[in-house]
Amino acid sequence: MNKRIGLFAILGISALLLGLLGAITALAAPAGVVGSVKFDRAWTNLAQTVKVTVTDTDEDKPIAQVAEAQDLFNAAYGTGAGANASLFGFKVREGPIQDWVDYTATNCCGTGLPYPTINDFLAAFGLTQDNAISTADLDAVNKPGGVARKNGVVDGSDVIVNITGRTLAIYSIDAFNGIITFRIGDSVGANTAFTLTYFGSVANTVSAKLSSRSDTTGFTRTLTETARSSGIFEATFTLSADASSATTATLKAADGDVITAEYTDVSEDSAKRSAFVNVELTKPILGSLSPATKSHTKSKEVTLSTDVTDSLSGVKSTTIRFWLKVAGDVAFLEVKDSDTATDDVALKFNTNKYVLTDITGGKRATVKVEFLAGDGTYSWYAVSDDNAGNTGLSKGDPDLTTDGAANPATIVLDTTALAVGTDAASGGASAVTGQWWDPTKTGAARLINDPAKAKNTSIRVVFDGDIDCASVAAVDFKVKDVAPAAAECFSGLLNSVFLSVPALGPSETPKVEVVLGGVSDKAGNANTAVLSVATARDGIAPKLTATLTGDAAVAGVPVSAKSVTVRVSTNETLLGTPKVEYVGVTSVAGILVKDGVLADAGSVTFVGTDTWERKLTIESLLPGGGGKLFVLKVSGADATNNTGVTGGDDPAATGALLLELDASIPALGTAAANLLITPADKADVFRTDPFITVNWTAEGSEYNGDSHKKITLTVAKLDSADVLAKMATPDNRTFILATSGLALGSHTFEVNGTDEVGNKLAADAKVTFTVKETAKVEVPLKPGQNLVSVPGEPQDPTISNVLAGTDVVAVVAYDPLNPDKATGSPWLTATKGADGRFTGSLTKIDAKHGYWMQTSSFVALKVFIPPQGFAAVPPSIALVAGWNLVPVVSLTGQAPGTLISADLYLGSTAWVTAYTYDPETNAWTKVLPKNFQNVTVGKGYWLYVTSAGILVP
Repeated sequence: MNKRIGLFAILGISALLLGLLGAITALAAPAGVVGSVKFDRAWTNLAQTVKVTVTDTDEDKPIAQVAEAQDLFNAAYGTGAGANASLFGFKVREGPIQDWVDYTATNCCGTGLPYPTINDFLAAFGLTQDNAISTADLDAVNKPGGVARKNGVVDGSDVIVNITGRTLAIYSIDAFNGIITFRIGDSVGANTAFTLTYFGSVANTVSAKLSSRSDTTGFTRTLTETARSSGIFEATFTLSADASSATTATLKAADGDVITAEYTDVSEDSAKRSAFVNVELTKPILGSLSPATKSHTKSKEVTLSTDVTDSLSGVKSTTIRFWLKVAGDVAFLEVKDSDTATDDVALKFNTNKYVLTDITGGKRATVKVEFLAGDGTYSWYAVSDDNAGNTGLSKGDPDLTTDGAANPATIVLDTTALAVGTDAASGGASAVTGQWWDPTKTGAARLINDPAKAKNTSIRVVFDGDIDCASVAAVDFKVKDVAPAAAECFSGLLNSVFLSVPALGPSETPKVEVVLGGVSDKAGNANTAVLSVATARDGIAPKLTATLTGDAAVAGVPVSAKSVTVRVSTNETLLGTPKVEYVGVTSVAGILVKDGVLADAGSVTFVGTDTWERKLTIESLLPGGGGKLFVLKVSGADATNNTGVTGGDDPAATGALLLELDASIPALGTAAANLLITPADKADVFRTDPFITVNWTAEGSEYNGDSHKKITLTVAKLDSADVLAKMATPDNRTFILATSGLALGSHTFEVNGTDEVGNKLAADAKVTFTVKETAKVEVPLKPGQNLVSVPGEPQDPTISNVLAGTDVVAVVAYDPLNPDKATGSPWLTATKGADGRFTGSLTKIDAKHGYWMQTSSFVALKVFIPPQGFAAVPPSIALVAGWNLVPVVSLTGQAPGTLISADLYLGSTAWVTAYTYDPETNAWTKVLPKNFQNVTVGKGYWLYVTSAGILVP
């Protein structure tokens, strides 16, 4: 290919050079078109795909298509042709052709000179003739200055043609479609090549940042130009409640979010352009349904209506639709927005165009339909989107959580006269005695149709559809040719009227009538004839009465050691005989419950008119003996098979039929289930006046629900002497014998008794105990000075008697309240003489003082301390303000060495501190209040109190 400028024809070199002349200074900055960014919607939800669009022709960057090689022969004539052609069109490869730059420069080959050859032009820009170069390579073209559109018109100056040995001129240019029309002036042979150099087009890209309030960082999305040179760039993305992902173009968002797209405009000093879209996840509300659900009509033409509101994005009215189906159909059919469309092949309804009316916050949609399928229930619902794409469905019953087809509104088309009917609860009858309405209950439970709970003053009349309660009056009915006292209709059961009548016999089935035109249904259809029910169905169960009698004439729950008789009577003739069933009773969490399932007690015996009996024996109900509580159920059916029941299997229910079988009495033992006697057998007693206690409380808990607890003693002997009359009891379960002056040695106590049904011990219960002298209390002593006390009052407090047998030689007490009468000193002392007896101002040892005792050995102080007498006052110790020498006393007989909480023992005083002493370690031990410390039984303590008071051990 010849690349020299001299090869250009028609216009000649001069013309070409003139076309290429132009100062580089004429090249201007970018054209400066203001870009924009927008979303394809103002509102969205998380299910929509959102499109973002940037419009900016400044971003439509060209490519330099250099030396596009073509064959003129094939281009002009087609393969193999060879002739002159005046004009022919040629489509370039990288169109549209852009009006972008003059091919002139000042900085090449000398100031102000044009490029002498195309090679020089290309070299000036660093280009080659081999290929089209990318947008990034335009930086090379920009080297002399900028790249700018000239005048918006693409002409011959925007294309360089290079051909060897031929005359080829540009006739016209269709820049948008990339077609150049050439004029050729001579014949062309095969392989006649030419090249084109021009600025062409590609589909460019731009970037926009996407973010939300949930993800303020967001990510950058690449937008692609919709077509070459369109200057419009688009991309889509989705929203999710989960984390954002640039890879999948998914942005995290939540209800109430605002999505932002931000684009940097290249021509406005990098100005930011933004667009916003709001996120709404709330569905539009479709309410105010008309007709309301469960409506009735006798007109085939009905207008359906709903109010659709959405306070945020607004209602998208073009999406409002109604759906309808007839009872028995599986699918709902769309109610077409049309005056002519037939909605299904069966012609079950016709429709008309929708009417939309503006209301606050939305639209009211109505459509008139004609029911063609005849009487029956028609179901319908409405649906609509909001502008964010959320779909709302109407609710037939607004109290339910479901909507749409799962909760449609219903319309009953009823064009026939009202008649009596039946339902499942009426047992195939149009009138039933005894059934009544209980407004205190809820739902279906309000219809009381259990014959056992029937009212003999009520009759239920059943119709073939829902009735208009306003049309109901007592005068519209007759029972045995007389108007009832009242006729009531309830919204919870609109196919029924309840008549109040005088008390009916247990098997009475009266005639019931509805007078002509007396009652209308919900659609307005009245009965066109007298509606007569010749005999109402008997809905009243027989009343059964069960009387239980035990062998023992005992009040309360019938009880026996052998058998209980059940006597059953009824107020009407039964279809067969009554049935008696029983089940044992146990206890769960303190509540009596059945222990298994009801079992048949066996056949009853006829004993008179409508009266039967059954004896329940311990051998049949409790073959293993012992005792147990049972609950009974007695039932029987009348001629209509209404079953009357008394009792049941719940022992805690009001009216439960209970009986007890008890063939035993607790025997002597040591467990809670036994007879307990104290003193126990072989026990030692350290007093001569012990109480003997007979505890027979186990009799009241032999089995769950044991209600017969009383014991009557028949034998009570102490050492063979009859003491029955001396046995005291507060409850006939616990018995106490007070003794006195019992000799030391062995004693025997015998007892027997009977429970309420006569059970007694096979042999008298017997215990033998021994009365022994009370053991002496030992207070440990150590060589040296001991600070000690006695834990109770000695039987003989004389100091020589208390200290007999010890090696104590001196004793000191401190008593500021009772000082020495001779000297007035609070210090009281005693010393041991040669005769072994103590003399001095201290004459006794008691439980009101602490003592310093000096001894030379480990021989303990041993003293007899009798138990606290029943008539004796508990101990108390007077204190002075300041220091007091006090004992540690135990009312319960705790042994020396036992620890007692200091705060508990000294709590009745205003104490500050206490000290005791150990001669072995020659150390004092300090005790402080509220320090979790203890005092020790048998020790003495120096006690400091802030005020006088009383120490109550």
